[in-house]
Amino acid sequence: MLYTTVVIPGIRTVAIPLEQETREDQVEALRVLAAGNTLIVVCLGLVLALQAGQEWARRKEERLRAEIEAEEQRRR
Repeated sequence: MLYTTVVIPGIRTVAIPLEQETREDQVEALRVLAAGNTLIVVCLGLVLALQAGQEWARRKEERLRAEIEAEEQRRR
């Protein structure tokens, strides 16, 4: 959603400005474009952090299960 509402119009304003768009409009569009890209990068970083946490939890759970199973095997 952010991409289609901010990035695409910003790129159009910077790359192919309309006749009524001034240099200030292009600079403002570039600033908005940079802010939008920053938000996208932050969101992608958070997704990667969440995926890493999920993988860490899965591995930790597997280790604990293996330890519990080994303890049960020793008791038998």
